[in-house]
Amino acid sequence: VALPLELFGDGNCTVEYNTIQCGWDGGDCVVDGFPDCRTDNPALIGDGNCTLGYNTTSCGFDGGDCMGSYPLCNARDRSQLRDGYCNTGYWGYYGDDYYDDNHYPSDDLDNLNTEECGWDDGDCIIPGYPDCHVQFPLNFFGDTNCDEAYNTPECGYDGGDCI
Repeated sequence: VALPLELFGDGNCTVEYNTIQCGWDGGDCVVDGFPDCRTDNPALIGDGNCTLGYNTTSCGFDGGDCMGSYPLCNARDRSQLRDGYCNTGYWGYYGDDYYDDNHYPSDDLDNLNTEECGWDDGDCIIPGYPDCHVQFPLNFFGDTNCDEAYNTPECGYDGGDCI
């Protein structure tokens, strides 16, 4: 299907013309300041939201949107960092993230409890156990049940539950 030529170089990125042969739609698909960034939607670069597909060096870490305190953190929703909840991306036996369901009903898919994300910017650090890092809901820690994930010296043997 031939596209109308008036779409070429019209100021909007036309996906079908976003090729090297078409000069990235006559430059419409080139992001200002990031000449090696290839995108079908240049408006997403530097729009204030971290878009993982553009969290690359050539796209300037999404025009700076993915930099924040943890530039290597691959969080789809950076507002979940340091929000008072330990976002582990942990999905329970019944297919729900039962730790923070009431806060994030369906979108807590990312494990932010990683070094790259600063242990969810501190939300996943257990007071008194700064080296205890487990992808498991914190409400299991020190709950009088011995949970194997926390049964380590770094986690105080599940806060004493496994002693």
